[in-house]
Amino acid sequence: MVLEFVCTNATKKDIDVITSIKMVTMIDDVMDRKLSHDERKKIEDAIKEETKDNYEKYQIVYVNRKRAGVFITVPYKNGVMIDEIYLFEEYRNKGIGTSIINSIRDVYNFTYIWLYIDNDDMYRFLKRIGFVEVDRKRRIIIMRINDVAPKILKSMSDIRNGFVDRKGNYYHLCRENFYDVYYLQKPQDLLESKVGLCFDQVELERFLLGKYDIPLRSYYLIYQDGLLGPAHSFVLYKDNEKYYWLENSWSKYRGIHEYESKESAYLDIAKKFGETIKDFKKDKLKLYEFEKPRYGSSYEKYKINAFNGRVIKLFRS
Repeated sequence: MVLEFVCTNATKKDIDVITSIKMVTMIDDVMDRKLSHDERKKIEDAIKEETKDNYEKYQIVYVNRKRAGVFITVPYKNGVMIDEIYLFEEYRNKGIGTSIINSIRDVYNFTYIWLYIDNDDMYRFLKRIGFVEVDRKRRIIIMRINDVAPKILKSMSDIRNGFVDRKGNYYHLCRENFYDVYYLQKPQDLLESKVGLCFDQVELERFLLGKYDIPLRSYYLIYQDGLLGPAHSFVLYKDNEKYYWLENSWSKYRGIHEYESKESAYLDIAKKFGETIKDFKKDKLKLYEFEKPRYGSSYEKYKINAFNGRVIKLFRS
């Protein structure tokens, strides 16, 4: 259970508290042992001056009207850096720090935080809640959490699996007339209709991920055993040297799945897809990496666009 707390903007009366906290967090044990008296005084004077000039940017954390700690965020790259988050010892491990970090993540798509390289407890905590290491600079580690994909998934949670024709009629299943009536919706149209197949939903994912310049690839998986399929399109995106399968339309696997390589993702998704097919034969399953199709395409044109993409060999002979 999280200890109840409130946060308010710092005032002049908080300058001394913020300064003393900055002294603790900026001059760690390793630095303290190496600093001469003059070097330490120079750093302390700089901290005092910085706090005096910027105290209004800090948030003071209160529990039962008592100061429990402080935090501050600053713009950083494509998101925000938690430049300081400090709780007095009696208020640690009460869920306050996690709640503060989560409230920041709710606002920003990319949240960064720095810590000293020997702060093992903080490092483990941040890894546990989803942060990954992105840089090391001498004595500090910079970690980041990418909340774009979870927010995209949340924004798509009310999209039903099915499709609409150009007259707005809703179809739950791909019947005989599918080839005649299906068309690929624009992302904006899908957000309005709230009905789309994996083909439509992949294009919405491409559109939303693309806003943040996140590297991604789209794939078309088809079991070539007849005219219609079955088939499934999906997206893989790359973040911090790992690959993620962002899935919304396949309800059983809805979520974000992490892989060490594209190849391991291909094989896992292919295996899961194969399990849905009776008397499955590996040689009939084909995977294509395809470029963005033309909105409004029929399913036949959508398939041709996929077949013109790069063929990916799934299984070794």
